[in-house]
Amino acid sequence: MSSNNDLNHSLILTVLLLIAFATKSEESKQIPALYVFGDSLVDSGNNHYVPGEDPQNYFPYGIDFGTPTGRCTNGKTVADFLAIYLGLPFAPAYLGLSRSKRKRIVTTGINYASAGSGILPDTSNKLYSLGARKFFVNNVPPAGCFPSIILHSKPIGKCSEKMNKRISFYNKKLLILLHELQTQLPGFIFVHSDLNKSIMEISENPNKYGIMEASKPCCPRNINGNDLCANRNTYLFFDDHPTERVNQIYAKKCFIDHAICTPHINIRRFL
Repeated sequence: MSSNNDLNHSLILTVLLLIAFATKSEESKQIPALYVFGDSLVDSGNNHYVPGEDPQNYFPYGIDFGTPTGRCTNGKTVADFLAIYLGLPFAPAYLGLSRSKRKRIVTTGINYASAGSGILPDTSNKLYSLGARKFFVNNVPPAGCFPSIILHSKPIGKCSEKMNKRISFYNKKLLILLHELQTQLPGFIFVHSDLNKSIMEISENPNKYGIMEASKPCCPRNINGNDLCANRNTYLFFDDHPTERVNQIYAKKCFIDHAICTPHINIRRFL
């Protein structure tokens, strides 16, 4: 990202709490680049290079890629599906690129996401000042229903209502904050995506989406690759992360069906 102009003509995506879209000229109908920021939901391998972290660089992670990629699921993330919809290559992990490759690949996008990462106060300022104006904001999923929680709850299989209520409180405040920012920052525009609703809908109506198992993980975190579920496309969770199939369902519900993203957007016309 060598200049404001570069950013203004690109798409910036983060998943978990924030997704930021850069502005784009009205004359251009194509989105040339995808920049990804976020945590394990969209990490494409940066954690391979972070000392002391637990990179997902072994099977069965990445099994549907044919090789482990550092993604915390069996295959593609929602950022990958967005790239497919935009006709762009998958944004490569920043830490996996040499300096020369970073300069060459910057025209099509880079993935800066890292599993376990959070949001710093300066991040949104590191983005707005560079020219980002259109933000796609993703709320927090119902972590109280993650397998690591419900498989140790009492009774087993019950979502943690206490955790989910806290998340619900945050998600409501998030939407209020976005409206406030829209009045304070010139040119700031946002689209809100309800990831929480999407996961809960699949959890409560799994058969509607072809999901047969909505609580147990396909890949328990302590397995050695021998206990992988037989059909990954019928599971909601791979470990505590959604399976590739669920990521695809979520991306379709947002970018194509317009069921969980407001205001409704055509992703190819949004910028």
